[in-house]
Amino acid sequence: MIQALLIALRSTFDEWLRTRWRDLQFADARTALLVFVVLAAIAILVLFARAMLGTRAGRTHLTLPSLLPGMRRSPLALTRHLPLMLFVAGLPFFGIALADPHTGFTREEVSLVYNRLSRTHWKRKLPTVAMLSSSAIGETYLRPVDY
Repeated sequence: MIQALLIALRSTFDEWLRTRWRDLQFADARTALLVFVVLAAIAILVLFARAMLGTRAGRTHLTLPSLLPGMRRSPLALTRHLPLMLFVAGLPFFGIALADPHTGFTREEVSLVYNRLSRTHWKRKLPTVAMLSSSAIGETYLRPVDY
């Protein structure tokens, strides 16, 4: 089980390393950019609204005594920022996934498949009329054509 997971992770990582940025085509790049602009605008508007509607001290606030100077800071105090750091680190991956990247086939890959198919007897001619029944579809696509 763990061996299969490691193999899958290794193959995925190898595929990522082989993918070049210039080969990627982003189908929804404009949508992703629009989503990021809207999210940034909402965040700025919320920060602005909180600054303008600042609360005054009253019954909702609690006063605490100051900490003693002899108390040391905990070495694990910075771990409270870990969720925020993970969120910020994941934002670029979210943007890339939202842009829906895909790669096209290279000319060599297409010619390889074309050459292999042209050597077989499973050649197809495109139908010239609309086929509505399943038997007509089966007649056209499932029977091998002899040349």
